[in-house]
Amino acid sequence: MDIKTLQYLEERAAKGRAIVNKIETMLNAVERAKKARNIEIYTASGGSIFITELNKAGELPNDPRTHLSALMVNVFIDNTLHQVRDLEAELAAL
Repeated sequence: MDIKTLQYLEERAAKGRAIVNKIETMLNAVERAKKARNIEIYTASGGSIFITELNKAGELPNDPRTHLSALMVNVFIDNTLHQVRDLEAELAAL
């Protein structure tokens, strides 16, 4: 094996490791999102808005804001899993 081949393989291995790390980070984010009980949106002025808040019993109320939160979480999960599939295809192409 010559030096050029070795450098090429090292570059591919580094790219592959970077992709795998990104996939793992994204899958961890999906798992955290599945366990989310509320959503907080940060504003440009440094404040934040809670979309849902737990009631006194520690449960999510059955209201439109809770439904909106669920939709937001599902869109995040779907989008992230789509990106993971794209990264897996890129990894396979290496």
